[in-house]
Amino acid sequence: MSGRATGSVARSEAENAASRQALDAALHAAGVAFWPGVGGEPEGGPGRWRDEVHRLALGLTAGAALSWGRRFRQNAVLHVRRGEAVRLLDCRAAPSAPDADDAVEPR
Repeated sequence: MSGRATGSVARSEAENAASRQALDAALHAAGVAFWPGVGGEPEGGPGRWRDEVHRLALGLTAGAALSWGRRFRQNAVLHVRRGEAVRLLDCRAAPSAPDADDAVEPR
């Protein structure tokens, strides 16, 4: 999850840094364990995407991951459970009824 280019709108590095700091503070306040990371285009790709700083948040259900992504205006987030394939979740889709196990929602 990241706070960069919210809604696919390019922003300045200062705006991206402020959003990333807000995400870090919110995750910390909610007690969500997370690690920083950097993702980008594979080597030899067409060169259209800059590396993007993101956060790997642990212990979130798919519903909670969607809630966090929507809060930080992301188009999508990746979600994975141990032993399963990674899923791309569309944050733009209409929210469904929350699951009983949707733990660690953003405050």
